Amino acid sequence: RDNRFRDVASNEDGSVLFAVGDKARVYKSQNGGDWEQVPVDTLSDLIFSGIDYFDGAFFLGGHETTWNTHSEEDVRYLFKSENGTDWIDIKEGSFIDKGVLIGDIVALNGLLFCWDATHRPIGYVSSDGGETFQDLDVMEEFHLNGLAFGNGVYVAGNHDSVILSIDGRVWRKLELGTDETGEDVTFFNNTFIMAGRDGLIAQSLLNLSGFEPWIDEYFPGSDSNAFANPDGDWASNLFEWGLGSSPNDFDSVPAFPKLRLTSEGHLVIAIPRFTKVEGSSF
Repeated sequence: RDNRFRDVASNEDGSVLFAVGDKARVYKSQNGGDWEQVPVDTLSDLIFSGIDYFDGAFFLGGHETTWNTHSEEDVRYLFKSENGTDWIDIKEGSFIDKGVLIGDIVALNGLLFCWDATHRPIGYVSSDGGETFQDLDVMEEFHLNGLAFGNGVYVAGNHDSVILSIDGRVWRKLELGTDETGEDVTFFNNTFIMAGRDGLIAQSLLNLSGFEPWIDEYFPGSDSNAFANPDGDWASNLFEWGLGSSPNDFDSVPAFPKLRLTSEGHLVIAIPRFTKVEGSSF
């Protein structure tokens, strides 16, 4: 257990590669050459569990090998390096709580995420180049297993569910109808594919059999993509099809969706439509 590498990351052009892991191991390879160990912290009893490249710099996170989740000691380890050689401790001023055991670090779609290495519902996101982090708004039993972005949605695996976010900060659960845990997720060909324990493979469904012949009458090429919005209103082509409006007319679109909270505490989104289109559902 004490000899594991836990994460790997490269810069944008792939010329610098890092592998990090137990016993404060940080190894660096340049241009596909030999690996050399890079000293980052004098404390050897560390687990570096996450690294990624974001906004021109590497971000490295970890925690001590032994800990007490009820202790008030500072167990955070968070470093930044722009050249891959000199590492700066940036935990102070990051707004990450002292008791957080920093686990995975993931850069995705202009945001930098990190979350607790245990299964405590704790996570953070940065939108300012890793200078400061905000708490993730999450539900109980939250843990990000893998992370993917596509079609305007962030998706991660969780125990018996998928968790979703539109802005990267507020996360909510979508039940899978199974007890298996999703361990990793990717976005491919307009769908999300998740793999997990006990042979779990799940895929999001997007049935465009009715949409495709409809949009072909309006646009060729990229303008016909389900998530394109060539007329510049609030609705993508897919929404225009499902709501009975025109994808090439800015003024032909129903009212913007409305969000309300019921007296029972349920969140309801109401989406007006012109007509009910056969084969579409929301």
